[in-house]
This record gives sequence, structure tokens and C-alpha cells, in this order.
Amino acid sequence: MAGVVVAAGCGILGCESSVSDAEIEFVGLGEVRALAGSDDPKAVLFIDPRPPAAFGRGHIPGARNYQLSRFKSVKGETEPEIDKFKTLVVYGDDPGSGSARGMAKRLMTTGYDPVLLFSGGMLEWERAGLPVERDPGAPGAEPTEGKAPAEGAARP
Repeated sequence: MAGVVVAAGCGILGCESSVSDAEIEFVGLGEVRALAGSDDPKAVLFIDPRPPAAFGRGHIPGARNYQLSRFKSVKGETEPEIDKFKTLVVYGDDPGSGSARGMAKRLMTTGYDPVLLFSGGMLEWERAGLPVERDPGAPGAEPTEGKAPAEGAARP
């Protein structure tokens, strides 16, 4: 009888399948730069799950700031604005980013594929001298409009 109740509950509430850390596909700076440099505007979506203030201070150009709570752990419950992208790349501050790892696992659970985790995060991106978008008005952000990239800065 308990199995029937659990099965019925899954139908109403949605069952959460579990994605392990071992299932996460990590990518390095070289592959992230290649994806960012694609001519196809739907080739990749960068997802930054850091708090909005951190996102505002600097993020990979074109990235979107989504919080983990936005996505349910229910297979098949995807979002149309994200569905149109071929690849999702999640990143955080650095290799130890729990929010980035959690977001990658949640997106995988929902059914997105491929979902890649850029292990170097913003730390590696900025150390490589790659362009960073900043939101004017964010605490600690400098305006980027009209600001030339640093001399010799690499481009994605």
C-alpha cells in the first residue's frame, strides 16, 4: 500500500531524480572561450547562479543570472527562453562554487542536455583578461559603456 501512495504522490508532486557529482561534465577555459566565440547566437547560454550583487559586479558577457529556486527538480519542466539554446554552461566564482554545481545538477535533473560546468568560473575568466560585463549601479561595479578593453586583453 505504501508503494501506491508514493507513486500517487510522485504523479501529483513530481518525482525528483538525483544527479550525482560524477555525472557533471566539467569544461575548461579553452572550450568555454570557443563556445563564447560562436557565430551562432543560440549555441550557448551562460548561466551565473551567484547572488545578483555579485553578478552585477561582473559576469561573462551575455550571461543570465538565474537562482536555483527558479528551477524545479522535475524532469521535463523546462523553460522556453532556455530551451532554444544548444548548450548550457554554468559557472560560479571559482572551482569550489557550490551554487554553480547545484545549478548544473538541477538543470540536468530537469532534462537539459548538455549542461557543462565551467570549473574555473569568474576567477579564471578574469585572470585570463577576458571581457567582463558589469551592471551599472551594482555595488562595486564600474560602468563599461564607452570603456575600451585593456590593452592586449584576450577576447573570447
